Amino acid sequence: ANYSFFRDGKIVPTRDEKNSPKEQYGPNTSLTAREMAHALDTVGIEASPYKIDNVYKGYTAGLGQYPLKGLDAAISLISNKET
Repeated sequence: ANYSFFRDGKIVPTRDEKNSPKEQYGPNTSLTAREMAHALDTVGIEASPYKIDNVYKGYTAGLGQYPLKGLDAAISLISNKET
């Protein structure tokens, strides 16, 4: 489903729905979610970084954003990708 009850709206914006799931992300999507989506795609599982972030932040009640930022920084350092 593409609906967030918490935000009362779409998880994946209309402008990104046409993209393949692994390419559905914006400037505020975590690097961790983007890398997870690409890793899952290599084993045949399609996942949207927007949706990965939504599930993670939903389960952690928003407090998970702090360790996520640290993980993003580590991934960025290792992979030379910008967060």
